Amino acid sequence: MGCYSSVTFSGNERANDLARARAWVCRGGIKMKLEAKAEEIQDSFESKTRNLGRGKYGRILKMAHTPTKDEYKKTCYIAALGMVILGAVGFVIMWVMTYLPGHF
Repeated sequence: MGCYSSVTFSGNERANDLARARAWVCRGGIKMKLEAKAEEIQDSFESKTRNLGRGKYGRILKMAHTPTKDEYKKTCYIAALGMVILGAVGFVIMWVMTYLPGHF
């Protein structure tokens, strides 16, 4: 059973290109072009993300920038220092629980 359709698109050039495409998808008796479905998904995604920089997060996105080398080094230093401190605290707790379990 093949998929055939006499539907043609009118309007912009992109829709006419889709009408000339050969790939067809048949699902549950509904005949739909693969490209048309892909365009529908893409348009849906673009409509959801179109106002991304204008909403309540717009100010944050406008202020965001790539960190300089100095900012990146400071961030790495602080993160490493935090990991060392957490590791030291964990080691102390392990040592106390290993060598002094009778006091708790």
